[in-house]
Amino acid sequence: MFVLSNVTSIEQEKEYKMCLDAYNEKSNEKATLVNRLMEVTVHLLQVYNMRVLHFFLELFSVGGNF
Repeated sequence: MFVLSNVTSIEQEKEYKMCLDAYNEKSNEKATLVNRLMEVTVHLLQVYNMRVLHFFLELFSVGGNF
């Protein structure tokens, strides 16, 4: 009975390690995706700010066509 219990414990430990590895891998993937999303968001905000700045420069420039 002890051998069977020991084998079951080893199997449970292996399953736990597999689950933990899968969880860590998904967590790393999620962190990578969140970081990429933040990069894209920052870029879009920079583009938007440049467009707003360009609009106001054109609006208040001497030769503005508005």
